[in-house]
Amino acid sequence: MKVIKSLSLLFLAGVCLLAVSCSKMEATQGNIIGTWAESYEGYPYYAPDGFLDWTFNTNNTAGIHVYDVFAGTNDYFRSFYVENGRIILGPFESVVGEGVNNQEEQYSITKLTATEMEWQRVGTSFAKGTVGSDFKHFTRTK
Repeated sequence: MKVIKSLSLLFLAGVCLLAVSCSKMEATQGNIIGTWAESYEGYPYYAPDGFLDWTFNTNNTAGIHVYDVFAGTNDYFRSFYVENGRIILGPFESVVGEGVNNQEEQYSITKLTATEMEWQRVGTSFAKGTVGSDFKHFTRTK
């Protein structure tokens, strides 16, 4: 009986720890500082051509490291800030005039935990064909 009680308490403690570690965080600038990898493992219908790592810095810059199987490796930089649960990305600073989107972009931060983050482009809704463009999923690497 004592063993069952001990196992029950251990199980309950594990569930509480899991709930705390996976709990939603407030979408603030301080909570996204660090390095995040775009990850679409849970979206089997989306197969990106490469990998993107985003590093959000305390000075309101984001470094984007891109590995593309066809184009190789490139690094880009953008300004960013978080306001009212949205992340606002400034134009690409290092590729002006290279045919990339040089406009400001806004995404609602729809999920933020210590290890996971999701964005949805403002004015769009999640759809199968929009993964990677209108919808982004990240896992924290640092």
